[in-house]
Amino acid sequence: MTKNFAVNQDYSEVPESPPMTSFLTDRFAASALQESAYLSRVRSLRIASYLVSGLILACAAGSVGTSAHILHSYNSTRSTNASPLLSLWPSNIDNRPVLATVVPAAIICLLMLSYLLLAAIPSPHSRTRLLTHICLLTTALTSILSLISLLFTTIVTYHVDPSFSPSRPTLLSFTCALYHGPGDFASASKRLQLPVFSDIVYPAGFGRLCRETEAAWGLMAAVAFLSFLGLCLFAVGFACELAIARERTARHGAKYGGGGGVVGGVVDDGVEQHEKEKVAPVQQLASRNGSESV
Repeated sequence: MTKNFAVNQDYSEVPESPPMTSFLTDRFAASALQESAYLSRVRSLRIASYLVSGLILACAAGSVGTSAHILHSYNSTRSTNASPLLSLWPSNIDNRPVLATVVPAAIICLLMLSYLLLAAIPSPHSRTRLLTHICLLTTALTSILSLISLLFTTIVTYHVDPSFSPSRPTLLSFTCALYHGPGDFASASKRLQLPVFSDIVYPAGFGRLCRETEAAWGLMAAVAFLSFLGLCLFAVGFACELAIARERTARHGAKYGGGGGVVGGVVDDGVEQHEKEKVAPVQQLASRNGSESV
């Protein structure tokens, strides 16, 4: 009879809990099958969140690298003492979109690197909830920073708001205009049969700078998408947590709710049988004494 029962700290007998639960201090776990399925889902979601965080870190690092190279090239070729006629860049060029890309990307790198390092540090204690909250915080901040960077860069570069006049060229618009302009003009001249006798060239390095600015914007767009995916993973994990919490509450109610469930009946029958076994010898002794007195 005691084979299917385990003694708790208050020496009461209840059916055995699964060997592993999501919270080791929880006495009222769900069934072994439900807890095993829950742990399997949590493990899969945790691995997926690590992969998403690693991809976010890689994309943000790439955006930082390309944006930093653009700023370095601009600062190294910008001349403040030369004549405006000899200047490579316009005097009113706007480099705020590049700064709006490199600064949020650097912050995102620090956030994701801190989260991954904290998750990699071994600990004898369970840190499931702590890591979940940190992952939610870092992913939410990443989503906000990436969206702000994308919106600001798009509005300033492509002049979505026409109220700004005159419009200032940016590093992206200026380099890409010179990089794509000769090719577009050459193809148009061939279609129109214009007498163009020499190819139009652009300054050396502008092609790379144009591609790097476009790549930095695209990497930040990838960061925004991956952060949204990370929030979706957190929502799925939260739904699994609510489901297993309902199962644990239902099992606890079946045990100690008073007349409910199969598990409650097993507990009551076991306790009743245990009490009968303790009372039976006393009744036999009393009946024997009564027969001897007669």
